[in-house]
Amino acid sequence: MAANAGGKQYIKNPGKNIATRVREAIEQPVVDAGYSIWDVTFYKDVSEMVLEVSIDKKDGPIGTDDCMAVTNIVDPILDEMDPIEDSYSLMVSGGGYIRDLRLDEHIDYAIANGYPVVIRTFVSVSFENLETAPGAEEKTEAKTGNKKGKAKSKETGSKQWEGKILSYDDNLLELETDAGKIKLDRKLISKITAICDERGRAALIPSEDEENK
Repeated sequence: MAANAGGKQYIKNPGKNIATRVREAIEQPVVDAGYSIWDVTFYKDVSEMVLEVSIDKKDGPIGTDDCMAVTNIVDPILDEMDPIEDSYSLMVSGGGYIRDLRLDEHIDYAIANGYPVVIRTFVSVSFENLETAPGAEEKTEAKTGNKKGKAKSKETGSKQWEGKILSYDDNLLELETDAGKIKLDRKLISKITAICDERGRAALIPSEDEENK
């Protein structure tokens, strides 16, 4: 079974999936080498299966030498455990300035660092649960037709929201937007992406000039 996210088809297997088993096997050796694992994903990219290991380190950004070092750690472990029957490519990369928040620990990371996020939902979400401050209604209506992430109207809502995550539990995620606070049912969320610096904002969110072209 495959779940599509951002053009990638993530593979979901019954029981403990491939990505989980790989992470359990490689995490301690990678940590011992001075790195941390942001995520391990297994997905189909066009016609190729990819096992991607995303890493971080405390003392700066991830470079090519870091990726090669972790590849040399991970490769023999994968050869020994042989977790994937079919052919695939191993990719080791830095966590990046745009990060998909797939796990609760990823959401904690975004909250702790105060990173803004873009949330996409399967269906349009209205302002029914929006906690408005004085004047927020006028502010919201003034944004009609503006950037993605702002609802077009209180009736139609939006499938994309931009803001900062305030809190979450198993059922709901509270997001602070320019228009106020909204609580989203987590079952409706298809993807959460953190914007970790201005490069991420430029890549993920089009400017008003680009939108008006």
